[in-house]
Formats: sequence, C-alpha cells, structure tokens
Amino acid sequence: IQRPNRIRVERGGELLDQIAVYDGKTFSMHDRARGYYAVTEAPDDIDGLLHFARETLQLVPPSSDIVYTNAFERLTRQLESGFVVGKSMIDGVRCHHLAFRNPVVDRQIWIPQGDEPLPRKLVVTTRSDSAKPQSLVLMRDWDTSPRVKKNTFVFSAPKDAEKIGFLRMDSGQPSER
Repeated sequence: IQRPNRIRVERGGELLDQIAVYDGKTFSMHDRARGYYAVTEAPDDIDGLLHFARETLQLVPPSSDIVYTNAFERLTRQLESGFVVGKSMIDGVRCHHLAFRNPVVDRQIWIPQGDEPLPRKLVVTTRSDSAKPQSLVLMRDWDTSPRVKKNTFVFSAPKDAEKIGFLRMDSGQPSER
C-alpha cells in the first residue's frame, strides 16, 4: 500500500493465484491460474476503491477492513462484544488473541506483544450468511519503510492472458476499459 492511492495485492493458495493492482486511476485483477484479467476505471483513493470493489464489483478482500483510513472506526462500529481470548503463538511470535462481534461478522485478530504490534493473523466469520463463510489472512514480513520499485503499481497483462470485463453489480454488464 502506498497512500493515498496505490495498492498491490498478491494472493495465493490451494484455490487461487491472483494479483490485483490499483494505480490511483484503474483497478486490474489477474487470475494467473486461469489466465484471465480484467481492468476497470476506479475512484482516486484507496477508501474509494475499497467501497467501489465492495458495492459495484462485489469483491470483498478479506483484510480490507484493516486497510481503510478509518480502520479502528470501521472495526468498532456496532460492536456488540469484544474480549481477550488469551495468548497464542503465530509463526513463533507470541501474540494477544482478541475477538470482536458485531451484527454481521465475528473478527479474531492476533497482535504481537512488544514494540511492533502489527497484526499477524485475522479471521473473519460472516454471521449474516447462513453458510458462515470464513476468511483467514496471515500477515508476516511487515516492512513499514519499504523501498517501492517504480513499476510495483503498474499492471502489465501477460501476452497469453485473456482480457475479460468485471461484472458490475450496478448495471449487470461487464465493464470494459
């Protein structure tokens, strides 16, 4: 993240291999496993992008609540309860395990003890959905003073990837750029 308007996210795991890039004007997403990518115009700041992705594209990044400028306000809005679960080890780091509940989601977060309380793990359970889907985000290798390469926030589609449009929920039509 480079505030006010740049993000690069790489997600990988058993089910997906994706890269998303936001340069302050456009949002691009590439599904490397399937060979598709999409590009659309986007709002001019990170908070606007997150709202646009959620409301218009129906994309909800699992850790987006901690990326918003007003993260604390968003996380504590309509809070019904919160408590300290205890201490846990995450990747060999001793952490405080905290749990919070609001009408829509349950959140658990693990924050290291010590001088650098940067989150190590976040679990969000959507209570408002009968399936109770859960997302898990592990965070490590925090760099609070990164040297960002010039092309970090530039998306270049691979030659063999197929361009498709994002399905926009406000029109039901694919977006084109």
